[in-house]
Amino acid sequence: MRKFLAFILLAVPFITFAQGGPQMQVSNLQTSQASYRVGQEITGSFILNNIGDVNIPDLQYYVAVGNYGQDGGTLENETSATPVSDAIYLPAAARLEIPFNITPQALPEGDLGLHVYVTQKNGMVLGWKKIPLTIEGQRVGAQLIDGYFEIDGEKYSLESNMPFAPDESAAFTLMLPEGTTDGTYDVKMTIYDKNVGQEVVSDQTIAVDFVDGVGQVLLPEGLPAKQYAGQISLAKGSNVLSIKYSITGPQAEVLGIDTDFLSLKKGQDFVVTLSYADTPLNERDHETTE
Repeated sequence: MRKFLAFILLAVPFITFAQGGPQMQVSNLQTSQASYRVGQEITGSFILNNIGDVNIPDLQYYVAVGNYGQDGGTLENETSATPVSDAIYLPAAARLEIPFNITPQALPEGDLGLHVYVTQKNGMVLGWKKIPLTIEGQRVGAQLIDGYFEIDGEKYSLESNMPFAPDESAAFTLMLPEGTTDGTYDVKMTIYDKNVGQEVVSDQTIAVDFVDGVGQVLLPEGLPAKQYAGQISLAKGSNVLSIKYSITGPQAEVLGIDTDFLSLKKGQDFVVTLSYADTPLNERDHETTE
């Protein structure tokens, strides 16, 4: 009995109501599995208890994932808070079991928890409950260690300036350290025009599925025939890989114009130097990584 009373104090801290006002308790919060993988739908249920003597209309509940702490009724860095679409009516002294499902897309680092809280339509919080949550696959400290292009069964360095035809599906493979948990990792990919300083032509974060420590990433589509360079890393990792590749085609780009004079007289000869960059032929005579 003492354990039950302690739970009530944790479930509704610092909230008091006048006698006869709405009083709500969230209990029996549980998930259908002991652990989940990144990207997997989390399902479970909880019980709403109207422990007051008045009916409560227009209830909504929210389910969120965030960093789990021992104190307080909320989670830090909450993400994917999802309200129920339809209002719930709960008569006085009624008890209602509610199933839920949520698929969090972004997870904070550290210990995770699942959080349910219930409000009225006006935003007044009536009760909440949280439990620890285990999600496998987004291990803190995971890093990219290497990557390669694979063409016709041969592996080539990511910095080999690999040529791809405009209509070719261009992709590369990334590797995680041995022992890293498989799962879905957010990969940040920034691609630059190699011939124009650091002009960014594509900057995106992609959810990549890693199986047996390897995952495949598609290069940006629709870029013109040019030479490109880029940087690849895990969104939550510090190790950065470099990549160089080309989209082939009958194009050239003027990089600069230089002259041998500051001023001219009428009829004077002069020299103009034109610097340009063309795109390579689609030839793959690069050395392999093996």
